[in-house]
Amino acid sequence: MAKLSSDTRGRLWWQLAQLSCGTSEANSHIPFVKSQLKLLYGVARQTVDSYKGAAADHEIKLYHRYVRKIFSNKRVSFTALNIKSLQCAYLFSLMTKHIPNPDKKPYGDRIRELFYDYLSDIDWTSYDAVLDMILEHEPEEEEADLKWLLIEDDFGGDESYCIPSLKNKAIIVLLGELTLHELVWSLAHDVYFIGLIPKITYADGALMSPISFLVHDLDHMHDRLLLCQEDKAGRSDEINARVNHFLEFLADKDAAVQAASLMFVFLYMHHEIECRESILLEDSFTPDSGIFRPGAGTDETMFLPGRFRAVTDLGGFLPVDLRVGATVETVMAWLRSQWLIFIEVWAACFAGGVVAAAAPRSSSSRYRAATLRNAAAWNLMQKRKRRTTHRKK
Repeated sequence: MAKLSSDTRGRLWWQLAQLSCGTSEANSHIPFVKSQLKLLYGVARQTVDSYKGAAADHEIKLYHRYVRKIFSNKRVSFTALNIKSLQCAYLFSLMTKHIPNPDKKPYGDRIRELFYDYLSDIDWTSYDAVLDMILEHEPEEEEADLKWLLIEDDFGGDESYCIPSLKNKAIIVLLGELTLHELVWSLAHDVYFIGLIPKITYADGALMSPISFLVHDLDHMHDRLLLCQEDKAGRSDEINARVNHFLEFLADKDAAVQAASLMFVFLYMHHEIECRESILLEDSFTPDSGIFRPGAGTDETMFLPGRFRAVTDLGGFLPVDLRVGATVETVMAWLRSQWLIFIEVWAACFAGGVVAAAAPRSSSSRYRAATLRNAAAWNLMQKRKRRTTHRKK
């Protein structure tokens, strides 16, 4: 997959700095959106070409025609990026029918997910048709709200693309283009980056189509926004402030300390471990607290051996030498070593009890060392297994 250039990554960091409306410049999000759309167009064409030989020539031509139709709309906005990403996810999922090996197909060749069902009933290559579908969508219980994808930069004024207008909104980006630090920073500002993949990918203990993965990432957003609110007891803003302070505290720490610390903060914020994000309100932890406390509940899907070998799943957090042949005991021992690093630096950060606002840091080697290249999925919650199994087809 194509990767963002260093210049584009610099613009991404500048864009994060612009997300607060009090300091943002007018239309400051446009360079980032343009670079993402350009990247997405290239990945879409490459993905179509990758099916040459598996799909007939006339099908390849048809898929390229779909790509041209999707990108014939020249809107440049967060909303446009989301809609075009959604259209591409549908196309990417549609093409998985050409994969010959049934073992490489998601959920036993099941790609009929939330968006797939809705898009199948409309002209999915039409920007306006997809926009109308989203506007008319009424989410069912435990279902992501498609309106999270609509951002006021297409409908509002100069400060419609920054916080607070971006609060609790989703921005779809190609998977692998954000570092772990960037993802934690965005979560601490209630902005949700949703991953788009061009091919079938292993995550959360299962093979996922592009549509399935996008829905699964929105499920994480749904859970943090709605399902796990009781745990936080109205203290979400306080949790965010503490995490922002922690990010500032980490700025001069070495890469190993940052990687361990960011991993656990991300797991609690994005993966809603047992709906216990409120643990981040504590000033200190013991070695036998958190997920290591006696009797801590764990989802048995966490211990599927394949999850430790896949970089797009639990393996994304592990050192390379642990991914092949790692046992549950080996992995848990490594996790405990990282937990000890995290609790030491967390306690040092909050020893004085002072919480200050944090600013985004410039992109540097110490943050790139903690890059989450494929949004590794760590899910200790039985509810995710249940919802994946019973999602309507």
